Amino acid sequence: VDTMQNRQGRMEPFERKMTRPYYKSRALEFASQEIRADKAIVLEIVKFKGAALRFASVQLRADEDVVLAAIRCDGSSLEHASVALQADSAVVLKAVRQDGKALQYASDELRADREVVL
Repeated sequence: VDTMQNRQGRMEPFERKMTRPYYKSRALEFASQEIRADKAIVLEIVKFKGAALRFASVQLRADEDVVLAAIRCDGSSLEHASVALQADSAVVLKAVRQDGKALQYASDELRADREVVL
């Protein structure tokens, strides 16, 4: 069983932390690499808090399904997506429509694209 340290310094089972809404988005920060690479767990967390994408494994930050789930919640989570997805016009359009500030995380080419900016 994977464990995580709580605020009092005690270790708790990861699954128990995952059931608490407050900790749902923060849990990934302290989780093992195995948990950070688990697509089902990461998807559940980024649906609740898109910015938690920054704690996902490199592979999942390059996974379009995971990134789109994060973007639906918070367009600015594009910041934590892979360079390839930051250059993907469909992904960037969705991020910018959700939060215009997400444009700052798009590739230079897409920041100069009229369709993306408008």
